[in-house]
Parts: sequence; C-alpha cells; structure tokens
Amino acid sequence: MKPIIFFISILFVFTSCKKEVKTSNTIIANKKDTLKASLQIVASKVDYTLKKEECGKSFEVFFEQFSKDSIFQKSRVQYPLKELYIKSLDPTIIKIDTTYNSSEYNYIDFTEDKYGMEREYGKYTVEIEKIDSDSIHYKILGYDNGIHIIFKFKRVDTCWLLVEILDEST
Repeated sequence: MKPIIFFISILFVFTSCKKEVKTSNTIIANKKDTLKASLQIVASKVDYTLKKEECGKSFEVFFEQFSKDSIFQKSRVQYPLKELYIKSLDPTIIKIDTTYNSSEYNYIDFTEDKYGMEREYGKYTVEIEKIDSDSIHYKILGYDNGIHIIFKFKRVDTCWLLVEILDEST
C-alpha cells in the first residue's frame, strides 16, 4: 500500500508543477503583451519625427510650439548640436560643448522671454534677426548685464531646426 501512496504522491507533485509552469508562462506572456501595448501607446504620443506635413510652417508658428513643447523641441534640434561659449575672461578662448542626441539635450524654456525686462535681475530683450529666407537668429540681449546668446535656426527640407547656440555673454 505504501508504494501506491508514494507513486500517487509523486504523480500529484509532477502534475501540479506542470500546471504551475503553464500558468507562470501564461502570466509572463500576458505581461509581455501588456508591456508591448503600453510601449506602443507611449511611442504614439512621442512620435515627433520630421514629417513633411508638419513642416513648412512660418518661423513664428514653429517657434511657438518649439517654445512650449519639450518633446517637439527635442525633435527639432539638429544633432550633434554645438554650444559655443567664452570660457574665461579672454574672449578669444571659446569652449564648445556638443549634445549628440535628444537624450542628452536639455529643454530650453523660451516662454518667459516676453517678460525678460520685467525681471528684477538679469533683464534682457529678445531680438529676432532674419539672416536669409532659411536662417533666423533668435537673440537674447542683456540690459546692462553682459548677456548675449544667439540661438541659430535653419530651415532644412522645409523644417525649422535649432542648429547652434552661441553664448557670447561676458
């Protein structure tokens, strides 16, 4: 009688294990499907690739969205982006920082620029200079404080892109 009970016990253990494995595999498969669906939703919200139908806007319309939408802004930067600035008191020594991709890029908030002269410290004005039909310089010019930053935009295949930042502040 003991060998039969032992045999039934062993059979029960192996049957239970197979069922657990199937269940855990099903749970893992369901989690993978859920994760894949979540990633597709996120990807659809972040899809700001350079599409021709989204380009061709005037600089003003482009810049309004560029100023307030961080994801759009990162997608409209030409990488690698060079940021040039004066390293020391000697204006001939210029340092170059390079941002190679959107994950390294830090969003620049341009939405407060219209209030630049209302600040208590670091007052500045904004000047938009049209270089030619495909190049615009967005300048932040300090009021008695040495701020002088130029954001260079260029139209590439009908899309406006930030191509360089030149900080000549002293």
